[in-house]
Amino acid sequence: MNFTDENQIDDMLDRIARLGSDDAALSDADIEALLDNPDAIEAFRQLGALQSGTRQALQPDVPDVDAEWQRLQQRLEGDGHRARTVAIGGWHKWAAIAACAAAIVAVVALVWPTGSAPTEATGSYVAFVKQTAPQDIVLTIGKPDAPLGQGRDEINLSDRQQQQKTGTTLSEAGRLVLDYNHAAQQGHRISVEQEQNTVTIPQGKEFQIVFADGTRVWLHAESRLVYPSRFTGSERRVYLEGEAYFDVAKDPAHPFVIFTDQLEARVLGTELNVSCYPGQESHVALITGRVQVSSGETEPVTLRPGQGTTLTDAGFETAEENMDPYLNWRKGYIYFDEAPLVEVVTELGRWYNIDVIIENRELMERHVRFFFPRNEPIDRAIELLNTFHEFHAVIQDGRLVIKDL
Repeated sequence: MNFTDENQIDDMLDRIARLGSDDAALSDADIEALLDNPDAIEAFRQLGALQSGTRQALQPDVPDVDAEWQRLQQRLEGDGHRARTVAIGGWHKWAAIAACAAAIVAVVALVWPTGSAPTEATGSYVAFVKQTAPQDIVLTIGKPDAPLGQGRDEINLSDRQQQQKTGTTLSEAGRLVLDYNHAAQQGHRISVEQEQNTVTIPQGKEFQIVFADGTRVWLHAESRLVYPSRFTGSERRVYLEGEAYFDVAKDPAHPFVIFTDQLEARVLGTELNVSCYPGQESHVALITGRVQVSSGETEPVTLRPGQGTTLTDAGFETAEENMDPYLNWRKGYIYFDEAPLVEVVTELGRWYNIDVIIENRELMERHVRFFFPRNEPIDRAIELLNTFHEFHAVIQDGRLVIKDL
C-alpha cells in the first residue's frame, strides 16, 4: 500500500487532525479494531514522515509518538492479535488509514479540555488518600471475622506459590484469573460445603474470577467481592464493594443478584458495570441484556442496553450513556469522556496508590477526555495531564498535586 498522491495524503492528515473535534469522534472500539488491522498499522508506518505535522495539528507538546508507537507495537505483537478487515462509517479504507494514525496519537495524547463552569474556589481539596497496607490480592475462605486457621483461611493470590493452592491461572493477556472451572479440571479442591469466599483487591491491582456457572467478573482496584463456594438455591448471590464488570451466564431459573451497601442489581444474563465505592454515588451501567436495579423503598428501575442509573438522595437518575469507559477499563485502560478532572485524578490515585491533592477547587470540575494504558508509569500519565496547559500536575513530597499554572 503506497501513498504517492499528495491530495490523498493531505486529506488523510486533515482527517487525523479533525478526530480531536466533536464532529469527528472516534470510539475506542474503533481504535481497538484498527490496532488489530495489519494493513492499517503498515499504513501508519508509511505516514511516519507526517507525524510531526500531526503532532502540531493535535497538540504542540504531545509526548514522543515514535517511542510510544514502538512500545504499543511490541504489546500488540506480544498479545498475538489476529488480523481483520475494518470499515468505519463512510470513510472505509482511506479513513481507516487516517484513523489508525490518529489512534496511535490518541493512545499517548487523547487529552483535551472541553469546557465547564468552574466551582467557587474554597482552597485545596484532597481527592484521594493512598493505602499503607500491603498491596496484595487476598482470597479469604470462611467467615471473615473467624480466627485464622479456625474457620478462616487466607491465600495471597499475589504469591505464585500460594496461587497453586487455588488453581489461579494467567489469562492470555497475562492477567490473574481465578477460574473455578479450570481449578476443578486440574484437581484443585472445591469445597462441597457452602463456604463464604472473599477476594480483596488493593489499589493498583485488578483481578478476574470465573464462577463454575461461566459468569466472569473483572474486579477493579480497591474492590472486594464476597461470593459462595457454590451457587445453591433459587438465586446466584454476590456482594460487591468498589467496582466490577460482570459478564453473567444466562440462567433464567436462577437470577444473578449483585448486592451492595446501597442497592441491588438483578440480572438474568447480561453484561453490566457496578460501581459502589465508599463516599461516592452508586452507579450501574448496562452494556447488554436486561437488569433491574433497586434500593430499599426507592422505586426500582429496569435498564435498557446503553443506559446507566445513579442512586441519589432523590432516587435513581437514569440516562443514556457512552459505554466505552466501562468496556475499556476492563481491557486495561483508564478512560474518561467529558468527565470532571477530579474523577480522573481520583482514578489515578486509586490505580497508582498515591495521595492526590487539588490545590484550587476551581480546577475540580474542568471537564476533560483522558485515555491512558494502566500499565504505563505514573510519570507518563502526568505528562499527558500537563498537555492540557490549563493546570500543572506534579509529584511533590510523594503526592500527586494539581496546581494552577
